Amino acid sequence: MSPAPVERRARALPFLAFLFVVVGSCEMYCAVGELGTQGYLPVSDEGSPEVSEHQAEVQRLIRDDPHRAALAVATVVAGGMLLLGGILLMRRRRSAIWWTKQALAANLLVTAAGVVSSYIHLDRIGGAVAREFRGLIEANPAQEGANVGQMMNTLWVTNAVPGALSIGVFAYFLWRITRPDVRDELEEDAL
Repeated sequence: MSPAPVERRARALPFLAFLFVVVGSCEMYCAVGELGTQGYLPVSDEGSPEVSEHQAEVQRLIRDDPHRAALAVATVVAGGMLLLGGILLMRRRRSAIWWTKQALAANLLVTAAGVVSSYIHLDRIGGAVAREFRGLIEANPAQEGANVGQMMNTLWVTNAVPGALSIGVFAYFLWRITRPDVRDELEEDAL
């Protein structure tokens, strides 16, 4: 006689709640850092002072995005909403799924706005950055095989990949929180 099959069901709610709390708090931390400082601007100390000047100028041009502060404030709000949504999920409140869906939608919109703003800004400053890259290549003989086009493409890609990954993660979270197993798990223990 075989034992009765044990009902095994994934308990997704605690894990999702934990992820939402971690992601929300990390977003808030990074956005507050973006508001309070100029951030870490690495400049190579190898080479001549002229090379360092060109590198610093490229970074200054990139960081002078006029929408940076507004997006950082929006990210703090959206991250706080996600943090609160995760806490509500942990506490198994009936409004937790609604609140978390709104927080994830806000995070998705803020991230998409950040990617679009970054592309608009890079498009606007492209000529000045390309001039600085040319000056950097001329000032540093070690980069004689470097190509301005490759450097610009690298700049575009390094801005696109993190944004696309973030959008994908928030879209997955939004899809996952609307699944029936999560709703059923919340409703069976809701306060």
